[in-house]
Amino acid sequence: MLTVVVARLVRRGIERALVRADAERHVRVVVATLAFYAVIAVGLVVALGLGGINLAVLVGSLGLATVALGFALQDIVSNFTAGIVLLLEHPFTEGDHIAITDAEGEVEDIRVRATRLRAPDGQLVIVPNKLLFTQVLTNSTATMRRRVEVPLELPYGQDLARARERLLAAAARSRGSATSPPPAC
Repeated sequence: MLTVVVARLVRRGIERALVRADAERHVRVVVATLAFYAVIAVGLVVALGLGGINLAVLVGSLGLATVALGFALQDIVSNFTAGIVLLLEHPFTEGDHIAITDAEGEVEDIRVRATRLRAPDGQLVIVPNKLLFTQVLTNSTATMRRRVEVPLELPYGQDLARARERLLAAAARSRGSATSPPPAC
């Protein structure tokens, strides 16, 4: 219990220090979480040593269990690792609109294990960070400029030159349309 209390105090202290240092939110989360678990691990080792348990024997006997546990927790560990890398590199932030092969939406929350997206139809989509880390990711809001293509079909026999002229004029008048390069058909 003492280890948990100390770990929480260390996590809060690191969060406060990083807030004062003006670190980004995701960096504060990652560093504070890693510090929390490091203190828990050290506290556990110290408690076992004080309890009279020979740590060398314990480490040897846990070796085989660790291999089996590693295979069982492979996805969880890969999601956790991918989450840490995503939080540090931040290829997207909260509010960005991102898309991968199987999911698309606005980022609501980035967590260590998974990222929460709000799909265009309003559904909540929870995407494991491993997928966001290993698949091609499109961030539609990463830049202020974006090309938009609008497919259009005209009835047979229409004056294509006149339609093209009207479409270009309408695109040039639209609010937010770039002048360089100009709209094209």
